[in-house]
Amino acid sequence: MITVSELRDRRQERDARAGNSGPVGAALHATADLMDARDRHLSGYAWSRYANRVGPRPTPDA
Repeated sequence: MITVSELRDRRQERDARAGNSGPVGAALHATADLMDARDRHLSGYAWSRYANRVGPRPTPDA
């Protein structure tokens, strides 16, 4: 199982190569890290079962 920090490192490396840095990139990373933290306890299979039961994931501004 890959850790959240490994995913974050890979994402940052990929974005650095693509030039996606700055405030927009930082905001995207913060959002992705929040989602990682919220869903870390659910495997992909468990999350899909849960999502099918409760409907779409709520958006932060809802």
